[in-house]
Amino acid sequence: MLFGLIHITNFEFSYTILLLSPILVAPQIILGFFIGFLRVRYGFVLGFLMHALHNAVFIGFGLLSMLNHSEKLNVETSLYSIKIEETNDIYSPSTQQNYPDSIAYKNVSLKTTLSYLLNTNEILLQTNDEKMFDKTLNLNFKNKSKDSSQTKSIALNQLAKSYDFTIKKNTIQTEVWHLKIMNPEILGKYKTENNSYGNMVTVNPEEIIIKKSKIKTLVDALTKESNTIIFDKTDIKDNYNFTLKTKGFESLNSQLKYKYGLSLVKQKMNMKHITIVFPKQK
Repeated sequence: MLFGLIHITNFEFSYTILLLSPILVAPQIILGFFIGFLRVRYGFVLGFLMHALHNAVFIGFGLLSMLNHSEKLNVETSLYSIKIEETNDIYSPSTQQNYPDSIAYKNVSLKTTLSYLLNTNEILLQTNDEKMFDKTLNLNFKNKSKDSSQTKSIALNQLAKSYDFTIKKNTIQTEVWHLKIMNPEILGKYKTENNSYGNMVTVNPEEIIIKKSKIKTLVDALTKESNTIIFDKTDIKDNYNFTLKTKGFESLNSQLKYKYGLSLVKQKMNMKHITIVFPKQK
């Protein structure tokens, strides 16, 4: 019991921590009883080895996590703070949190990060080094100044310095698609009321499922799935439910037309393409 309770010193003292101490250190209390049993039944050495093995397992997990993260940049000034880590954890989920004054990315590719900072679609982003684009990062940025409009530009500038890349922009005539309403009555069947539970978007190899979402959410999912640039030209703000089988672009367009009364219309537009140029590897 004492073995477990002494671990309460791992926490910063407060009355709440004190009240919850039996729960917080319950694993150590149980381990203490088990190690005590081994000590009495089989001798000191086995009890000691069990304790060492327990600690080694958790320390090992910590070391493994450290090996999968390589710190690229860690800077804090009076105006901002930024930390960039390169990750090598293919099993961890990717998360993106964007706020006016901060950015918190976990296990996100450099390409996706740059597309956000440059306010562009990933399709319009090219590079001379795809391996660099595929690097996954943990990015934490905080803009401490009162001007939140500078959040992206400061983060982009620090990222450019860290990876020594330059940015080139060209305007090129590009094939795009406009999502338009063909049959409002058909689309109206899938309209749903907005509520406090929010929306749901699920994309898997077989289908796209969108619940209680605006057309923009559908456009974003279609753009990512088809790797084409799609613009919402429906000019409607209502929420809808959509379920589409992912069997190629033509199939998606057919489902939109006959099931939902929508259609993708091909257009040509002058679009700004951005090239990220990394130094040549020696």
